[in-house]
Amino acid sequence: MEPGRLARGVTRVYLKSERVTNAALGLIRGCFDGIWLGLLSRRQLARIDEAYYDGSGLYVTESYNRQGLWHWEQAAIENYFSGVRRIVVTSAGGGREVLALAKAGYEVTGFEPHQGLARFGSRLLAAEGLIVSIAPSERDRWPAGAIGADGALVGWGGYMLISGREHRVAFLREAAAQLPAGAPILLSFFVQAGVARRLRVAAGVANPLRRLLRREPVNVGDALMPNLVHFFTRTEVAAELADAGFDLLDFGSMDYGWAVGMKASRDQEGKACVVTSVELDRDRTGVGQNANGGACA
Repeated sequence: MEPGRLARGVTRVYLKSERVTNAALGLIRGCFDGIWLGLLSRRQLARIDEAYYDGSGLYVTESYNRQGLWHWEQAAIENYFSGVRRIVVTSAGGGREVLALAKAGYEVTGFEPHQGLARFGSRLLAAEGLIVSIAPSERDRWPAGAIGADGALVGWGGYMLISGREHRVAFLREAAAQLPAGAPILLSFFVQAGVARRLRVAAGVANPLRRLLRREPVNVGDALMPNLVHFFTRTEVAAELADAGFDLLDFGSMDYGWAVGMKASRDQEGKACVVTSVELDRDRTGVGQNANGGACA
């Protein structure tokens, strides 16, 4: 066999075997996730999440939390929060987003369910001379003290850590109840591209076990890494926002999954009313249009 032909043959064999191996690994990982997602209760999954962050030293370092906003976060803030003064940050972690926003001149309040991260973040902010702290909050719920803001940011990846679609929509509805019409909200998450088969396998294995245990089903997109996360599609994010009274303004997945939603207002007949500009007056008044084209306040 000619050397060139042999080399091409080896290349083809390698590439094919690499694809087969990756597919097999995805199947194995999907089965692993599915078994444990089927057996673990919601409380046990929460404990795993807490243990994960207990053991991750990265999020309680000054170097990490002083990095500022990621470039896609900065772009979202510049494009959709320009009329906003007061921002609530949930899943604030060790304070990276809160610190960056406070330095940029926003009035910021931070909330974090992991008490160790909240304590570290508050110390970091105090060391900067800022009159801002990160308050402990209930897991998977909109913080009770998160009031009076005209914009919201769910800290990096925090939205995907809420287990179950109904719980995520409930979280967003609680946010909508505290935010004015036209208020933006920034979410971030993993996206399903490239791992869809693993996710389908995981749900297919997990849900029969959960039915036997009489537990709520997992959703396609749930995975363990090692704590529970949810991988999203654009359609899924848009639907969850819509069910909670938000309109999807923008979505990106180049470096990390993110979406900006805007709270829709309602006209007198209860129809959704999209505010025409995110750069509203300081008192957050504005005029939008309902689904039939009629004006609403």
